[in-house]
Amino acid sequence: MLRLTVETGGAGSYGLRMRMREALELSGVTAADSFDEETVRLQTLGGILLIQGAGLHVDRLDLEKGEVTLSGRVDSLEYLNDEPRTGSLWGKLFH
Repeated sequence: MLRLTVETGGAGSYGLRMRMREALELSGVTAADSFDEETVRLQTLGGILLIQGAGLHVDRLDLEKGEVTLSGRVDSLEYLNDEPRTGSLWGKLFH
């Protein structure tokens, strides 16, 4: 299981937990821009997050709590904006 939590310096924290590339739990989500079976685009406290895969399904969406739970095969996680936390999640983990 992969778990990542980031403190944003007063603006809150956000994080994700992925199990076997088949389930993803996120916190710190402020909006869901779009989602289908191949792509989910979320606004988070860390920036816009693009999740790509196959058979993706939003199992739970609670924007009041900032939480989202997804199932399906996760192929990639990528931040799309130019804020300090840019690039793929994998690049951030291993730098």
